[in-house]
Amino acid sequence: MTNEQFDLLLSFTSARAPALIAAARLVLVAGEQQANAVLQTQCEQQHLSRLLKKMKLTHEKLRQADQTGLVRTDFVVNMGTPGRKK
Repeated sequence: MTNEQFDLLLSFTSARAPALIAAARLVLVAGEQQANAVLQTQCEQQHLSRLLKKMKLTHEKLRQADQTGLVRTDFVVNMGTPGRKK
């Protein structure tokens, strides 16, 4: 998983604790084992487990929605605020 994908999935959660987010990033982006991520970040194992479960479920739901055509992805280019110099 990329950092961008992680950030998107994280935005669907209520997680705000920096240590918990860092641990989840270690597991999902860096491929670290949960136990090692807990040791490195000092977060609670059960909190990490719950967050990872929510993020994986959200990932699967988004994938299914994409495959069934339920959602469509559009690309938008931000050209700045109208009337303001860039």
